[in-house]
Amino acid sequence: MKKDAYNITFKGHRLDLYVILEQYKISHPCQQHAIKKLLRAGTSHKPLWQEIDEVIWTLNRWKEIIEDQWKICKAEDTKASDTVGFTGEGDLDTENVEFLKAVKAYVQTRSSKAN
Repeated sequence: MKKDAYNITFKGHRLDLYVILEQYKISHPCQQHAIKKLLRAGTSHKPLWQEIDEVIWTLNRWKEIIEDQWKICKAEDTKASDTVGFTGEGDLDTENVEFLKAVKAYVQTRSSKAN
């Protein structure tokens, strides 16, 4: 049987990465992937620098997704709170909704100060 790289034992306790992600309510696939890559960095056949680049790429991609979702909300003049949970098919998860609300409030504050 193949060893599970994401299920380790520490001080007699079994630590499963996927259970930890669930306990911390980390639901976005990009965030999950980046955390998994960071925890395992330097332990695979890939050079460490390449694994770090992959984490950076994943986090940048996540940022692009959030920015795209914000642009869509702004373009459609919809409230972020009207969006649905993230399904991996373009919807937003709760964390992104809260983030978008904060971004929207910040943008509105900056716009009102500029005028």
